[in-house]
Amino acid sequence: FYAHARRLFTCKGWLSPGWVKAAHSLLQGCPFSTILLGALMACWVRHVKERVPAICIGVFVDDRSMWATGPRQHHTIREALEASKPFDDKFKCQLNVDKTQVLGNTAKARENLREIGLGQKEPTNKGKLLGLMHTFHERTLEVKLDPKAYGRCKQRLKLIKYVASAISVRRLHVRTLALSQVLWAGAIAQLTVKELKQLRAPVQEALLR
Repeated sequence: FYAHARRLFTCKGWLSPGWVKAAHSLLQGCPFSTILLGALMACWVRHVKERVPAICIGVFVDDRSMWATGPRQHHTIREALEASKPFDDKFKCQLNVDKTQVLGNTAKARENLREIGLGQKEPTNKGKLLGLMHTFHERTLEVKLDPKAYGRCKQRLKLIKYVASAISVRRLHVRTLALSQVLWAGAIAQLTVKELKQLRAPVQEALLR
């Protein structure tokens, strides 16, 4: 595929005069790009775990999560970040402080995490991970859908009647474009009974009017 592919490049409103055969990089959306990134992240996990065995790590494509437990948890996280730096420097990876979340399940844990000094991020007990809202309590974890997803669902239900007249097409849109926004997490995070009741009228309007 890449041996025969040709591309057009744009920059600041300018377009390349002709099709170009690129010698570097992968196309966005190409399955091989996620495979390559997954391989790189697997090497990163192994690199950090070998140096800081106590750290726990989770990776989803290019999103990294680190966590630790016990009285030395903040020391463990600091050591893991320091162990990660040489690897990141070699592969030109940078920590995006604006997207970084620092979470702790107790006031003491959050106080200790401040010492790590991840930019201006203030440790909290609430964060967003993979589209779900997580609230950490001392002994429990509460997981909910992002309220924005519920809003998108209601907005799409209102618009469906304007883009399709056939009931069969509307049903398809309701399932795939609207309800998918709030049902994708399955049993991990579900709508409340109140929210489900509030969706009844928009669903009926999308299908019947």
